[in-house]
Amino acid sequence: MQLFLLFLFIIPAVYGLSCPPEYILVSGIKCLKMFSTPANHWEAEKNCTSVEGTLANIKNAIDNRVVTEFVRNASATAVWIGLTCYGNNKYSCYWDDASGMPSLYDNFNYNEPSDKENGNCIVMSAETNWKWESKVCMDPAWPYVCEAPTTVEKSSCSQKYNYNNNCYTKSLQVANGSLAAYNCQNKSDTLVSIHSKMEVDYIRNLYKGTNTTSIYIGATVDANDKVIWFDGTPFDFDYRNPLDTQKGDCVVMDVHGYGLWSRVDCSQNFEYLCKNPLHGASGPEVLENQPEILPTQSGCNSSVVLAPGFISTFEYPLNGLNIWACYYDIVALGPYSVGIYFDFIDTYGELTVFDYRGLKIGDFGGIDNRDQVAVYAPYNTATVYYEPRHKNGTEKDKGFHAVILPL
Repeated sequence: MQLFLLFLFIIPAVYGLSCPPEYILVSGIKCLKMFSTPANHWEAEKNCTSVEGTLANIKNAIDNRVVTEFVRNASATAVWIGLTCYGNNKYSCYWDDASGMPSLYDNFNYNEPSDKENGNCIVMSAETNWKWESKVCMDPAWPYVCEAPTTVEKSSCSQKYNYNNNCYTKSLQVANGSLAAYNCQNKSDTLVSIHSKMEVDYIRNLYKGTNTTSIYIGATVDANDKVIWFDGTPFDFDYRNPLDTQKGDCVVMDVHGYGLWSRVDCSQNFEYLCKNPLHGASGPEVLENQPEILPTQSGCNSSVVLAPGFISTFEYPLNGLNIWACYYDIVALGPYSVGIYFDFIDTYGELTVFDYRGLKIGDFGGIDNRDQVAVYAPYNTATVYYEPRHKNGTEKDKGFHAVILPL
């Protein structure tokens, strides 16, 4: 305990920070919440999402010590953490908060991670001196620690609406798109811009238990289908419904479903959400080793395809170049299930979707020019198998294209 107190003493003090409801600000740097009731990894992830967080993310030795002591003080001997691995090295692992891989710091035990032998999910345990080890995600039950972003404390912004250095304000009435934007600006706010899946989940939680189904968000779509945020922030996170066929210059978010965005005519009336950055907030976090999505890659026979992204037949949209079978192993970050949105299917061959157990959850081959369709995997992994086949041996197989999203 004396060593830990010394450790806390040397951490630079951070003043004016607070946490979402139910979380504790630990050592001035992390918002943590302990769940002592054991759960499997998927249940733990979903419980963290329901309280506007993820399983704990550990980026450096200080983080590791803070989380370890927090767990010890709760008398737990092992917990799930927010890291999922899809191979046998740390460069196949991803943090729940979308910050990337643990390339700069890790605390894996010897010969870990070992997803093939032990599982994709990670536990830190007193039995191994709090080293990280791979475990089967669905079988064992462990306690767990949730983490939410710290935020700047502001007396004028209630704790419920203060999240990740922004203050959110729900409208009390409906308005068309122009009036919604004006009303936010009249309060020195803007209609909300959204920059992460965690922010999507936070906004969905704001409307949980209400009758609100859709809200205006602060985006417009230009003639080239480019999305522009009203507040001038970059369009660095895309959560548009890939199968949306509506027209319109304004954008709404489905707050009772997955939180996807759709285009609407700006004359329609919806509730809306305003957002205002809090003074004193630091700049956006520098994300560590985000995986780059290359537009020329199809995902065919890759190690994994990480959502959000896409999969397609070779050289799509060029047609008739498909000469071999492909497996697409799709994964989402730990808290999220996989949504596969097929926006183009024109194949006489086999196009089948399997869940993590190998059970078939979609079969779409054998018909040319099939309608668009979505498949929802129950967990954060899915596999698509495609085998081309030309119609009557002559007409070329045109293949498919699908957008994959974390849900």
